[in-house]
Amino acid sequence: MTFFYTFFQNLLSNSFKNAIFAGVLRRQGIIINFFTIFLTKFTSNMRNYEVTFIVDPTLSSDEVNATVQKYADMITAAGYDIVHIDDMGLRQLAYDIKKKHSGVYFCIEFKGADGQIIDKMELSLRRDDKILRFLTVSLDKFAVKYNEDKRAGKIGKKNRADILAKKKAEEEEEEEDLVDAELA
Repeated sequence: MTFFYTFFQNLLSNSFKNAIFAGVLRRQGIIINFFTIFLTKFTSNMRNYEVTFIVDPTLSSDEVNATVQKYADMITAAGYDIVHIDDMGLRQLAYDIKKKHSGVYFCIEFKGADGQIIDKMELSLRRDDKILRFLTVSLDKFAVKYNEDKRAGKIGKKNRADILAKKKAEEEEEEEDLVDAELA
């Protein structure tokens, strides 16, 4: 019995800290039924999160960048990986927030094993006078795929602009072909 106890203690304390074991102990001996074994090394247990916040537009660009960097550093210091920081720029608000008509939008996408940083970060965002509003969401696989495609240019205004530019170029080529046909 001590062998199994030390075995599991070493197993859990070393590299398998995130393993989940289900076992049944009986008096006659130790019979262990493994119902589930989920190892983070073999199955990706990383969760994706996204925090979007609106920064006060009356701040200078250095102060705005310092505010964003503060929260990015907070995320990386907690052991999370930042996937992307999106500066959406100055936008009009749908309604006044703290007597402001516009705000600078930022979105930080990050991933980590658990969501322990979210409570600390939201508390810091609530206390920060530079932040007008914020929203933190957990992303599912479809949202992650959408964000990847958007960054790759497959979705969004850039893609529409490319399509319009191609149509315009095709129309110009057709006009040139018609002019060339008329001249010939």
